[in-house]
Amino acid sequence: MSNRKSRRGSAYLIALGILSVLVIVVFMYSRTSIARRWSTKFMTSEQNAEAVAEAAIDLKLLIVREQMNPDPANLSTPLKEWGEILRSPGKLSNNGSELSAPNGTDIPIDADNPSFQATTQVVNTKGGATGDLAPLQSLIDTVPGSLTVWLDSRISSASAFAAKDGGFHQLYHVVGINKQSLPVSGDPAKFLDGLSNVDSNCNTVSTQLISDYKLNLRLPNWPSLTDSHTMMIDVPFFPNLPIDITLDILDGQPSDHLRIVATIPLFGFEVGKFEFNIYDQFLKKFLDGDTNPSTPPKKFYAQDFAETVVAAPNTWKQFIWSSSRIVPFISNAFANLPARIKTNIPSTGIAPEMIVEKTGLIKLTATVFYQPHLGGETIKKILSAERDFKVSDIQPIAPEYVFFVANSKWPYENTADAAATENDVYQFSPTSTGITMATNTVHPFPKDPTTASISYAMLKDAFSSSGTVSNKTHLPGMLRLNGTNPSNINVFSGTLEELKSTMYNVFFVNKKGTAPNDVYGVVDPRFNWKSPLTSNAWTLPYIPFPVGYTNPKGFLAMFDILKNHPKLDSPMLFFGDFAAEYPLSLRLEGNILMNYSSMVIQVEPIIDAVEIAKAIRPKLGIPPFTIDVTKIDKAKADVSDITCIHTVKSDLPFGVHDFPAWDSTTPPATAWDPVNRPESMPANLYSPLQYAKKATYYYANESDFLADMPNHGGAGDFQCDGVFFIKGSVTLPAMTIYGRGLIIASQNITTEGDIVRKANTDTVFGLIARGGSILNGGITAGKEAKRIEAACYSNYTLQNTGGSKLTIDGNLVINHFDRALMNSVIVFYNGPACRNTLLSMIRDVGKYEPLRYYVALGKQWARFEYEKR
Repeated sequence: MSNRKSRRGSAYLIALGILSVLVIVVFMYSRTSIARRWSTKFMTSEQNAEAVAEAAIDLKLLIVREQMNPDPANLSTPLKEWGEILRSPGKLSNNGSELSAPNGTDIPIDADNPSFQATTQVVNTKGGATGDLAPLQSLIDTVPGSLTVWLDSRISSASAFAAKDGGFHQLYHVVGINKQSLPVSGDPAKFLDGLSNVDSNCNTVSTQLISDYKLNLRLPNWPSLTDSHTMMIDVPFFPNLPIDITLDILDGQPSDHLRIVATIPLFGFEVGKFEFNIYDQFLKKFLDGDTNPSTPPKKFYAQDFAETVVAAPNTWKQFIWSSSRIVPFISNAFANLPARIKTNIPSTGIAPEMIVEKTGLIKLTATVFYQPHLGGETIKKILSAERDFKVSDIQPIAPEYVFFVANSKWPYENTADAAATENDVYQFSPTSTGITMATNTVHPFPKDPTTASISYAMLKDAFSSSGTVSNKTHLPGMLRLNGTNPSNINVFSGTLEELKSTMYNVFFVNKKGTAPNDVYGVVDPRFNWKSPLTSNAWTLPYIPFPVGYTNPKGFLAMFDILKNHPKLDSPMLFFGDFAAEYPLSLRLEGNILMNYSSMVIQVEPIIDAVEIAKAIRPKLGIPPFTIDVTKIDKAKADVSDITCIHTVKSDLPFGVHDFPAWDSTTPPATAWDPVNRPESMPANLYSPLQYAKKATYYYANESDFLADMPNHGGAGDFQCDGVFFIKGSVTLPAMTIYGRGLIIASQNITTEGDIVRKANTDTVFGLIARGGSILNGGITAGKEAKRIEAACYSNYTLQNTGGSKLTIDGNLVINHFDRALMNSVIVFYNGPACRNTLLSMIRDVGKYEPLRYYVALGKQWARFEYEKR
């Protein structure tokens, strides 16, 4: 019995032990299952946090892309935050002393600039984010629990594109960026030199040149140097018959009613009179469409003459150049710059150490705080990503100039590349007799796209009181020829039959039309006649007339001389057809002396007595006898002896009388010195290495570029947004361009068809042959361009196919110039197509204009990683 109880107790203990083990096993299994489920859920929450972080980074990158450049369809729309950040000026680590380094290494920019930091954006569960962050809000709202994202973005590092020094001039500078351009030469363009350096009483074109200047149309003075001369002739029955020959000038001023009158007095009575009407005999022959003298007679102003010859509307005389509306517009544009940009602009303006164009890294950081359960553990994830960026200056070269010759080795990075000699003496005229050059014409004024002539009407915004100033306002272009050695240019080229190809208007006018006493001390290349010949005329260089030429007989033969004979060479016209267009400064900036004509014609008045006698008809009765002037053949009666010499002087600065190329206080060799003054270089001329570095699209060769062209537009159009850089040379077919950018070849650019801007687009386009030439016309005849609409830069002389006329609508900047290679080139200035805004061309603050920069991002992440906890 006791044994049975003992066995039963042992069984209970065994059963209890087994049950305990089972309970422990079940409990352990349950805890393991719970832990596994908890761990899985925790890992899913981290993945949710990471997914949101990565989505936030991707979305922020998309926001940067959308904000970094202005809306091409509406450039006036204010920039968004990242558009401002990327265009904020940063300070160079070398304080802006140069933009080059021995090995071409980019120059660091201080990245601690507060303007480089974007506003932190926060999105959280049920936060209600809209706009750019709305997609992220939608994602967060699908995640269980509570989640908050902080989005931080900034420029984490930046550098300026550096040139490689070690060239002819060791340190490379970019004018307008770390060097301020030379001051303008002349008052009307003072606003270019700075918003604070503007005289409200700047000279005006109307009072300084147009309305005050009259043609100095001077006819022969007789030996007495008076306007009247009496001579004796022999007529049968009446020996020593006097004839009065009078030069008749209305009111003593130049007029279109000039005439020579010959009267024959007899016994105190005027018995005969005949006249040479200068208008009928001469002027109306080339004043197209003007068949009668004015009624009442008008003063012969320079602009009246130019208006007819140039075929410009008479409204141009009403334009008054003044900065009274231009400067306030520019000042307002500067005042309205985003605060983020303006806070980095020092009071000195140009600030060489402050750089806008740059490259570097944008850092985007997403910090995620995720709490899957209320009161539970919070998961924190920090994702940082960096992407390369470039901010490229797309302003064309020297946008305020219509024609600029740098004539320097400053643009070269390597001494070996600087093969051409700098400081050349320009060759504007043929080097030997019998050599001809095609006429080249520079128009500081724009051309109306619907007509074949310049358009003064397009200048109404700047010139007339009724205009409305905008960034598309047309201004005249300026002209610059650098050089320390003086160069000579002929200003008497052409004949009266080809008035459009003379510089007649510039050098044949006098203020108030006053005829100077000393004809050899003025520039008067066409009608400077005086009798008798004075000895000092023969001391000047003598230019002979063509072989076989003999001095003609008769007064009117003087005009034949001027019309047909003194065609000495084809001219280089800097002020347009007839030289009737003037740049903003009223000057050609350059060390240029003019070879100007002194066409001296001696007139010995002789009236053929026989021809006079034929007209005398004695009558019975008391004298006077009458002379039937209708019986006098003036061409036969006038047998005046005409003697002509053509001399030339070379000691006056090139320019209008009161507006020479330079003033006495600034020697030209110093003013425009291409050797020692880097600030004399064209604005925005970057080095070849800088252009390659800042390229939005870089092509290793011509083939790569041509293959990629269809990806930028289509159907004959090419969208040029940013900087397209081709290593080597490239041949361009006919192209229609739209957008804002540059096409650059490190060597030559050959054009085999017209390159034009697309109509009705805000296109600003530059074509740059950085180390070579623009060559118009390839090896295939007939494939040259007739028209290039671009701001053009050619390191060596632009070469145009012989016999082909090339028209450039934009501007032309050349480093080395050889006119003989250009053949027939016509340049029309198109300011709005050479600059991004009016503000962007102002010398001290223009580089801060946001619209002149184009931003590009790299194609992949430079860094993408979570920070370790």
